[in-house]
Amino acid sequence: MIIEAELEPTDNVENEAQERLKSRLKDQSLPVESVIALIYPETLRQTTNLKSELAKARLRYRVLYANENPFPEHGWLEGSISDLADLIHLIAIHKSAFDQTASDFRKAIDSAVSCLQSLSNYPLIEQLFGLLGLAEVLKTKDPFEEERLKLKKTGKPPALPAFTDTFSPSINLAAALRTTLNKTL
Repeated sequence: MIIEAELEPTDNVENEAQERLKSRLKDQSLPVESVIALIYPETLRQTTNLKSELAKARLRYRVLYANENPFPEHGWLEGSISDLADLIHLIAIHKSAFDQTASDFRKAIDSAVSCLQSLSNYPLIEQLFGLLGLAEVLKTKDPFEEERLKLKKTGKPPALPAFTDTFSPSINLAAALRTTLNKTL
């Protein structure tokens, strides 16, 4: 994301923002997917206390996307510097990076399910998982079914901290046991 900013009066900030959409991020192969065209009020031009005046200023801005309609489609948003910060936070994640993360997450779930299902063939592993309080993980046909359905429905992975706290110990243990069994059998 890039912010193209100018002081009022201006009629060029949106055109310059459009030009930025055609560029690539420096030292990266990712294209620029969004640019915020930002117009500062003319009152900031003559101020001696920029920080104080910026905190009070009403800014005008519009988000331009490489492959989507601008937001808003017509006109400009108006808000404080805090409102602009909130908007930046919402659009900061590169869409292609998010899509790749979701795809990687799907693959990780599939791999974990396969690993756990293959371990259910070993009675000793069932006993070990029982001792660890994880017996239900092996008995479940797909222990990640709920997360998989959420991912399919929303396109968004579940909250990663909660997900990894719940399943990482069993996934890591399952992978380690599978590797050990494959070496010894």
